[in-house]
Amino acid sequence: MGCWYGSNVWVKPTEIAAAVNLTKPFVTDDGITIKALSDPDNQDNYLVLGDYTYFTDSEGRKVSIKTGGRIVAPIPSPEMFEFLELKRPLLPEYSPKKGVQPKTIIGGFDKKFTNTIFCMKCPVTQKYAFRRLYNLLGEKYGLPIELRARLMGHSAIVNASNYKTQGIDATLEVLDGCSKLPIPLDVAIERLTALGFDIDTPEAKAFLGVIYQID
Repeated sequence: MGCWYGSNVWVKPTEIAAAVNLTKPFVTDDGITIKALSDPDNQDNYLVLGDYTYFTDSEGRKVSIKTGGRIVAPIPSPEMFEFLELKRPLLPEYSPKKGVQPKTIIGGFDKKFTNTIFCMKCPVTQKYAFRRLYNLLGEKYGLPIELRARLMGHSAIVNASNYKTQGIDATLEVLDGCSKLPIPLDVAIERLTALGFDIDTPEAKAFLGVIYQID
């Protein structure tokens, strides 16, 4: 499948064209190095989007992306990340036609993306299905809607209206994931006490301190 199928899990086609760390590390203005997505030693797997795509118009002018540059966190599912082969980034050669407007340039790249995933016989050809997948997994693993919206490059209102969880199966998956999220400290203490554990022992305090980051 490669990155043509998987790279759009959390971004639009034109946004992936603005990624600056697919195959090489990116260094921020503060000197922080963010490893290349393709780096096998990269466990964070952050994607850095620049303000402009890698291609220019026919006169050499930069083409900006709608949502602006940002850092995007990976989908919160290592198994899905591996399944979609996101460690194998690949971008096509794309040269806009002479004299076309920026909006047409963006549309041309989007069309090329669509044609490519059809040619590769990808099992999913609806591009926005990947963004909905990202939102679904983020909700399942407890990411707040505001954070999911920011990572996807839009507002919480847009997220709630366009990417809300639909269908019984999807809803059950979200609920199952939420039921396995960490519980508040006071609830944990109450449940441990009910099970007969002495939470005042040094060992219990140490465990709770590490899990809940208690000084």
